[in-house]
Amino acid sequence: MLNRLYIVVGIIAILVLAAAFVVPRFIDWDGYRPRMEAIVGEALGTDVSIKGPIDFSLLPQPRLRLHDVVVGPEGQPFVKLAGVNAEFSLVAFLRGRYVVTSLVLDRPAINLHIDAEGRLDTPISLPETVSASNVAVADATVVGGAVTLSDGRSNKTYSVTAISADLRMANLRGPFSVQGTGTLESAPYALKVTANELDADGKTRVSVYVRPESGRFSLSTDRLLTTGARPDLSGHLTLRPSPGAGDAARCDSVLQ
Repeated sequence: MLNRLYIVVGIIAILVLAAAFVVPRFIDWDGYRPRMEAIVGEALGTDVSIKGPIDFSLLPQPRLRLHDVVVGPEGQPFVKLAGVNAEFSLVAFLRGRYVVTSLVLDRPAINLHIDAEGRLDTPISLPETVSASNVAVADATVVGGAVTLSDGRSNKTYSVTAISADLRMANLRGPFSVQGTGTLESAPYALKVTANELDADGKTRVSVYVRPESGRFSLSTDRLLTTGARPDLSGHLTLRPSPGAGDAARCDSVLQ
């Protein structure tokens, strides 16, 4: 009798697991589009639109694929992404937290604008406290990204393209790190950025290292960043021209 009970329980467990694998494939996830937009929009504090198809699977671990995502107001988007592929921790997912174990951001295009008064215009509004955020990213990859900055004070536009980077973020308020490469004015650069968690006043310690592929120089800084409409950097900056790399320097030198 007990053996039959074990067999019945085992069959039920197998059926449940099979359903968890198969059933999500037959669900029309477009009906959940408003809910998904609301979840991401709540985390970022701005409008989010998912214009393309949505795919979701629960096992062996939750996996979400979004296509054609727009972050920010419809008329002036802050970020556009060709696609987002995310894998989540199953245990955290069942507890209502979104711990992203693997994230691929396909061709994200970020648009930054500084107005004539020097204010940085961004719709993103991060949670005021770490506990208010239920999103963490353990490992993320940026493929084919681009950042465009338009400066209303000088009417100039600067663009960094072909961005490939690895991102780690414990929380939407930090700490986080970014390491990768990008192209500015046809020259490839290596970049590394680390930042501590934002404090209650919106301040964080930021370390930045930049070096062109040519090796003509390296630029590093360890500064206190105050976020907000008028971001402020205060700290040390070191420039190291490299001797023998073009006309950058004739000898070892350091500018601080």
